[in-house]
Amino acid sequence: MTLEQLRKQNGLTQCELAELLGVSQACVGNYESGIRRPRPEVAQRISDLFNLDGKELWSMFYSGKESEVPAHDTSPAHP
Repeated sequence: MTLEQLRKQNGLTQCELAELLGVSQACVGNYESGIRRPRPEVAQRISDLFNLDGKELWSMFYSGKESEVPAHDTSPAHP
């Protein structure tokens, strides 16, 4: 399952999810499109919010992408 699918399944907009995660809406869009991966602390918030185990979280952002690993998000957290 993708982050976008989880977000929509839970009735959240990108803006609402961004607020819950403490990042910008652009960051959520980048996570969903695979342009960037969340910082570890944001990944943990995603895991907590959607009750994901480590394997599910890993497959969402890392599995099968070894050949084209997107950069980690280095933008400052959105208040």
